[in-house]
Amino acid sequence: MDPMAWLILLIIAVTAVAVLYFIRSEKKETTMAGNTTNNPTPGNAPLNPEALRLKLQAYERLTILCERIGLNNLISRFNHDGFSRRQLQGAMTDAIKTEYEYNVSQQIYVTPQIWEAITNLKEQNIFIVNQIAAALPAEASARDLSKAILQFLDADKNASLQSIVMQAIGHEAKQLML
Repeated sequence: MDPMAWLILLIIAVTAVAVLYFIRSEKKETTMAGNTTNNPTPGNAPLNPEALRLKLQAYERLTILCERIGLNNLISRFNHDGFSRRQLQGAMTDAIKTEYEYNVSQQIYVTPQIWEAITNLKEQNIFIVNQIAAALPAEASARDLSKAILQFLDADKNASLQSIVMQAIGHEAKQLML
């Protein structure tokens, strides 16, 4: 494996460990504080129905965000015919940034750890697209870039944080409904 692939895998592993650490530490803090409702609200007060609805909608929107910025989904959304490697790279990174910016207001409804995980997923996906694109020859096509990204994802099923972040979102949403 070349050094760039090792670097990418190292970044993915460190980010995944950080996300899992934050989820576990938050769960421990909730348990240690004696919060029997599992609601991350000040004073352990139960959420009113409207606040619960808004929080659950935020988790739902962030789940959709994770799906939309997933590299497999991005590749399938773009028509590769006539695109150069650079054009697809730009379109994919712009799409990731646009999706993220569209959902930035959701951070007020979720824990800081979940928002950090979402931000890490965005940054990681942009990094992967840019690194793989940079490793291809200048004359490479969009199809070449798509193929290289898919090969990278297939080589290691844990190469993307997407599934880890989605599990964390699901975990927190379920905690709200307990």
